[in-house]
Order: sequence, then C-alpha cells, then structure tokens
Amino acid sequence: MSSRWRTPVAAWGGVRLLTERHGLPTTVVTGPATDNAAGIRLIERVAGVPAANARTDPEALSAIVLAAAGLERRVEASESA
Repeated sequence: MSSRWRTPVAAWGGVRLLTERHGLPTTVVTGPATDNAAGIRLIERVAGVPAANARTDPEALSAIVLAAAGLERRVEASESA
C-alpha cells in the first residue's frame, strides 16, 4: 500500500473502531492525515466525519468542535469592528 494512503486509512479505521466496537461517535479527525487538502477530503468522504488540521487551520477545527457541542463561535468586539 502506498504511504500516502496509510494515514487516511488509519483515520478511517479509528472512526470505525470507535463507532462499532465502543459505540462512540467521532466529532472530527485531526493529525497527520489532515496535513493536506487531499487527506482531508478523503477522510471526510470515506469516514463520513469532518476533518481539520489543528496547526494549519485551527479556526476550522474550533468551528467543527463548537458546532458539535451546539455552541456558536463568539465574535470578539475587536473582530467585528
């Protein structure tokens, strides 16, 4: 198997394991599998959960987590000006 597929496949397997064996839903996948747009798209397509890279796109990650928690991102006064 090509090394470019190993990490997204491991992410997919982790999502399945959490769901099928432990009954736990996955909110988001992060980590090396999300280091590029192709990995993110692949994870989202095959695992059916959002993916975001915490280092390169922390805003996307926080938005996913906050949405899953039923919270909206609070806009600071300095941001809205």
